[in-house]
Amino acid sequence: MKNSSKLISLCFCTVVFVFSSQAQAWEQDYYSPCAPACNESSISLWNFGGWLDGGFMANQYGQKDAYINGILDPESGNTGHLKNVKHSSLQMNQLWVYAEKQRDRRGLDVGGRVDFMYGVDGRHFQAYGLDRSSSTGKRWGDGDYYASLPQMYAEVGYRNLSVKVGKFFTVMGLDSSCAPNRFFYSTSFENQTYIDFGGVLATWDVNKDFSVFGGWVNGEERFFTDGQHNAFLGGFNWKFGSRLRFDYSLLAGKDDGEREYFVNSLVA
Repeated sequence: MKNSSKLISLCFCTVVFVFSSQAQAWEQDYYSPCAPACNESSISLWNFGGWLDGGFMANQYGQKDAYINGILDPESGNTGHLKNVKHSSLQMNQLWVYAEKQRDRRGLDVGGRVDFMYGVDGRHFQAYGLDRSSSTGKRWGDGDYYASLPQMYAEVGYRNLSVKVGKFFTVMGLDSSCAPNRFFYSTSFENQTYIDFGGVLATWDVNKDFSVFGGWVNGEERFFTDGQHNAFLGGFNWKFGSRLRFDYSLLAGKDDGEREYFVNSLVA
């Protein structure tokens, strides 16, 4: 890629605020008994929060901003892989709010979550059939700033078994899509695709250290539209003590019934 051997960028980031609130905030885990102070007759696991994240990048070689009106500029060099949209100016990456209800794992319960965000990162979270038109490709937003619903799902479960339906973050890879969960302002080269999916995903927590998951997703960046993008998403999480954990996931399917693909990820 252009200037790939000479590319030097400076990144400056400020997380302006991160806020959250919880109704009767405690971790209600099937394998972690309710704390003694917990009133089990009135458990409410509603969470609300958000953040505002922005920063500045200065490119030594004066390369163009990576995205022009939502389209990758081929002359922007390899910085496009870092998912920072504007490489020569100040930007607001994520203005993010969410509401979540965690399910009570002591029995049968229903939960879910909705996230809304606006910023230059918005284009990376848009899915055909939800925040992007399946027929015209029209996005929510214009220029370099876009709105999206990164997650919008319902979850039903009984004790250590659950099923999630809707649009949810990928279980693949290491980098988080949420700014407060990343150490650096930019993302790694590993974080290029497969940010979120529309589909159905079942998870079974075999015990407190081992979980398996699997389900159907409608390809990449698609909600529940156009059934020709069928794919299987599955894997496991395995924790060894307090210092080591293995996360394996795979994605296998077809795009438009033509292109076959197999992607897998192993993180230790």
